[in-house]
Amino acid sequence: MQSSLRAISLLILLIFLCSITVYSGVLKGKVTDEAGAGMPYAAVFLDGTTVGTTTNASGEYLMNVPAGLCKVVCHFIGYEQNTIVIDMPESGIVLRDFVLHPQLLEMRAVDVHANAEDPAYEIIRRTIAKRKEHLEQAKTFQASLYLKTVGRSRSLPDKFMGQKIKTPDLDVDSLGRGVLYLAEEYADYYASGEKESTVIKSVTESGNSSGLGLAKLPPVISFYKNNVKLFSPRGSVSPIAENAFYYYKYKYLGQFEEKGHIIDKVMVVPKRQFEPCFGGTIFIDEDGYWIHSLDLTLPKSTGVDLFDTLKITQMYLPNGKGLRVIKSQLIYVAAKIFAFDITGTLSALYENPKINEPIPDSIFKSKLEGSYDKNAIRNDTAYWNQNRPVPLQSDELKNFKVQDSLNKIVENPHYADSVRKKQNKVKAVDLLLMGKTLNGPEYKDRLSTRSLLGISNYNIVEGFNLAPRITWRHTSDTGHNWFLTNAARYGFSNTHFNDILRLYYTSDDRSWQTRRWLAGIEGGRYVFQYNSDNPVYPIMNTLSALFLRESDLKIYERWEGTAFAERRFGNGFTAYARLSWQRRLPLDNTTSFSFASTNDVTFLSNVPSHLTQITDWKTNDAMLFHASLAWQAGYRYIQYPKFKTPIPGKYPKITFTYDKGIPDVFGSISNFDKYKVAVTGNAMLNLLGSLSYKLAVGGFLNSAYVSIPDLDHPYG
Repeated sequence: MQSSLRAISLLILLIFLCSITVYSGVLKGKVTDEAGAGMPYAAVFLDGTTVGTTTNASGEYLMNVPAGLCKVVCHFIGYEQNTIVIDMPESGIVLRDFVLHPQLLEMRAVDVHANAEDPAYEIIRRTIAKRKEHLEQAKTFQASLYLKTVGRSRSLPDKFMGQKIKTPDLDVDSLGRGVLYLAEEYADYYASGEKESTVIKSVTESGNSSGLGLAKLPPVISFYKNNVKLFSPRGSVSPIAENAFYYYKYKYLGQFEEKGHIIDKVMVVPKRQFEPCFGGTIFIDEDGYWIHSLDLTLPKSTGVDLFDTLKITQMYLPNGKGLRVIKSQLIYVAAKIFAFDITGTLSALYENPKINEPIPDSIFKSKLEGSYDKNAIRNDTAYWNQNRPVPLQSDELKNFKVQDSLNKIVENPHYADSVRKKQNKVKAVDLLLMGKTLNGPEYKDRLSTRSLLGISNYNIVEGFNLAPRITWRHTSDTGHNWFLTNAARYGFSNTHFNDILRLYYTSDDRSWQTRRWLAGIEGGRYVFQYNSDNPVYPIMNTLSALFLRESDLKIYERWEGTAFAERRFGNGFTAYARLSWQRRLPLDNTTSFSFASTNDVTFLSNVPSHLTQITDWKTNDAMLFHASLAWQAGYRYIQYPKFKTPIPGKYPKITFTYDKGIPDVFGSISNFDKYKVAVTGNAMLNLLGSLSYKLAVGGFLNSAYVSIPDLDHPYG
């Protein structure tokens, strides 16, 4: 009895010492399995606390440990915990390696008969029963967070679409293997219900001295929710969702004891292919039926957007108050696109987690989803070497050195000018497929042209036609730009040449992205669709007309002189006004050429007959005024060190438009007043996907004279 009391007293004393002593020593080493292989992303932490770190992909770790006697625990999913007692000095480095052994699992006694249920089902059933309670127990969550984001290539092509890929500024070997992106961040993370906010304390990005990393860090992915949204708005079914038994099969793999807790290991298997379900293992703590840890994968067959594989690993630790809180979260993705083979990891380490403690009012009242300290990007290499909780791998260390050296070269004005001159060289592939952009000194001027493929079209009004477009942009000052665009067009069947010129000026708010003024003029003659939203893509109409003998493109010509202005407030509100004089000219079909056989199928008229029954269609002059106001509620923001960026809300956008046909001005015969109110948005339906919608209502307050171009054309 006395020995037990002494052991308990010693444990309490160790925990007490670890909690009050100042962090002064550094513990580092490597975690390996029995064969000596490094254990990636294993947890190393002080016993009885959530203070600790994780290993890197090679199994190496380092952590600050208070001076004195402390117990340090090493844990990896599927392996037995290893605990050591260390007498840490007041300063210096202590080397300690951990060797982990596979977890020996015990099988619980079960009844054996023909229809016996696997014990995993009862474990999952009880976990589902506690799911909602656990989800609601953590009403608020806050923690310090270290995130490392790494993008790697397993193979890269030498060239893609004529562009050289393996350039000297990429840290890859001859096979295209290497680090493509590397960033580290320290942040404070806050969550309350569906609201999240992140404050970036420090960030470094390899090869980019002003790199900002990720402003919105990956949230803690909660599998206590029925629908788990991991890089997909559709989401996937949690293995412990309310209806999980409809989607999953389970297999009991055994159990083990950890600190007096019985931990069950359960294999999770989707019942059917092509459904958004995870596969892998989940560990359940029977004391409360908490998630202890998990290792789950979503293959491409589940409909994962962009990726071939998406994997998530999580580890939870007791917080001493009867709850389990997140300690580490690793998200791994892999994708093969054309000849590119890319992987990415986002490894997050959570420190000082707080559950249901007050969050400062300023965190969510400011509508900020993320913000940066003013000095977040000013920390040097010495700072990161001293404070980094997870050691970098050898290729990551090399990447920082290589990219930082290259960055000094890239920032040299002479180098930037030489790159500009090299990029200005015109190649045949640019003219045929890509288009070309030429940049002037210091990138103050830019001239852009479309490719031959992009300017070639066919329709039954103009026949084969060429529509080249050249745009010149001049930057007079940061955020102040002039744009001049000339669009020409020639139809080989109707032999019409058109040309229109647009000149406009933009003034962007340096401190608030998307907040801008725009004003300009436009004049000339060109071909337009009846619906100003241009719903019919010329390339698609070209293919359907040539190979299917179907043409949906309905166009007319017009002369015009227009002045317009727009104000974007950057908070979901936009105002636009336009005044124009137009001369509108009907166009008729001039060719019926098609590679498709006739089969008594002829092209329809360029002017649908039902429109001519509504109003006459003849050459007419019109003086027109257009105004619109658009608003979307629920905007939130990210505050970078020097500017703010808005994030559109989940609410629909409401747009009100008013059009006026002004008679008796410069020969105008138009005389109408038209209004429209439209609501557009996306409704997220979880597993059913999303629903994009546009609802509109409108009409004419006055319709004394309305020409066909002034009607609403919802079908193009």
